[in-house]
Amino acid sequence: MWKATKKFIGSMIPVALGVYLAVAATNWQEERKLEHSLSQIDSAIRSEIELNKKSLEITYAYHTALSDSLTAFAARTTEGQMASSKNLGDLFKYFRGTRMGKLNHGAYQAALASGIMTEVGVDRLTTLSNIYNEQENYDRLGDNYLGWVSRLSSQSTQMDAFLFMQSMSNDAKFAEQRMINLMDQALAE
Repeated sequence: MWKATKKFIGSMIPVALGVYLAVAATNWQEERKLEHSLSQIDSAIRSEIELNKKSLEITYAYHTALSDSLTAFAARTTEGQMASSKNLGDLFKYFRGTRMGKLNHGAYQAALASGIMTEVGVDRLTTLSNIYNEQENYDRLGDNYLGWVSRLSSQSTQMDAFLFMQSMSNDAKFAEQRMINLMDQALAE
């Protein structure tokens, strides 16, 4: 009986060792695949954030200049002067539309859909979620402004248009600065 047990154990050790090595190799291979996928998605998200940041920096400069010019205009113009102007072009030569930045989110959405974001650390995931939530808010802000512009009519006063442009430029530049700061934080991680 001892001989049969010894023979059985002797034949099981190589089998168990083979199974162990196969599982270990599979786990190692899966970890490498995951690390490669995380690296690829991190690279894609970083590129997307850098592109979005450049877009925001351009629109931030525009909204800051617009806000500054409107503030200077308000300081030197009375409401009566504004009301007597023939058209908005006379008053607001710098205004070239709402100019909200076009922001991408494809890499982030792909990462979410793939489920790989579950492997990203909580701090990094929080930072990225904050950025992309702010981007959604910014897109809605732009949509709201476009809706407001479409409601301007010949019945709208110069003051209505002035207040819209002042509000739009200030809201946009604050949202853009907040996102630029979040993007800087994400790119530094």
